[in-house]
Amino acid sequence: DDDDDDARDASRRSIADGPTIELLLACPRPKALRRMWTSLAQLGVRVVTITPAWKTPKDYFGASSLLSRETVESELRRGMEQAGDFIMP
Repeated sequence: DDDDDDARDASRRSIADGPTIELLLACPRPKALRRMWTSLAQLGVRVVTITPAWKTPKDYFGASSLLSRETVESELRRGMEQAGDFIMP
């Protein structure tokens, strides 16, 4: 029982003490971005900066699901659960 607790504590420390990964991302299609949040959280990305690209249609930034706080947090939380992480990007 104590060994399990020690292993969990070591796992949590290694995730929290890992490298800070930052991602500069050209704005993808809204559906693709929504699917990316889970993977980004699983990979341990801590900072995501989304920038317009030359060919990015302007209406992508107006998409309600693109950067909706509820949508992003839900997808990030799902990725964190799968990765065993506990620090929100």
